[in-house]
Amino acid sequence: MEVEREILKVQLADKLIRNKVFWSYADVKAEDISDEILIEKVLIYLDIEDINLLFLIYPFKVIRKVWQEEILIQDPLYHSLNLLLAFLYFHIKSPEKYIQKISHRHLLSFQ
Repeated sequence: MEVEREILKVQLADKLIRNKVFWSYADVKAEDISDEILIEKVLIYLDIEDINLLFLIYPFKVIRKVWQEEILIQDPLYHSLNLLLAFLYFHIKSPEKYIQKISHRHLLSFQ
């Protein structure tokens, strides 16, 4: 089972590399990509089938934490994506309110 997870991680990392997601880095290899960066970049740049694979590799809580801490706080840049992820994957009943609440809380943390 662990071997399958590692294979899936490498496949997703290779797909990100092929799609030039890490264009600003010199010679990135799949094993150089941290779990958090892999989750973030898959959520942002890859398609639904690839996102579904994340949930076979990582626990729900880990994926949700990365989403909240890295992508959700970048709203409105990723507003449409955040709505989709909130509704489809994280089962949030009122995605607009939730996104607004988290964004507001994040902004207040800088004051």
